[in-house]
Amino acid sequence: MKLSLPGQMRGSECRRVMPRATALRRRLEPWVSSVTHPDVDTLSVVMRVGGSLGTFSPPGVTNVTADSRTLACDLVIEDFGWDALSEDRIDSILAAISNGPGRA
Repeated sequence: MKLSLPGQMRGSECRRVMPRATALRRRLEPWVSSVTHPDVDTLSVVMRVGGSLGTFSPPGVTNVTADSRTLACDLVIEDFGWDALSEDRIDSILAAISNGPGRA
């Protein structure tokens, strides 16, 4: 299975999150590639990262759909004041999200 990780951000400071999320995606790719299902070949997780210009909705996984061999969902991440956080803290927030449901 392939993993797609497009993103939408609410504020220029959220740019700091995407390189860290890309690194997380690289760590998840071996696991995702081992998942097989006859009807799905792509997992598409749209990261919606809240920031200084607002948020998208409450944090968590929303809008789960399956269409044309793609399983898709939105992953809403609330505003954490990205400019003020260290790279390690951003990593820990993304890791907490990847470890299971709930808030980071």
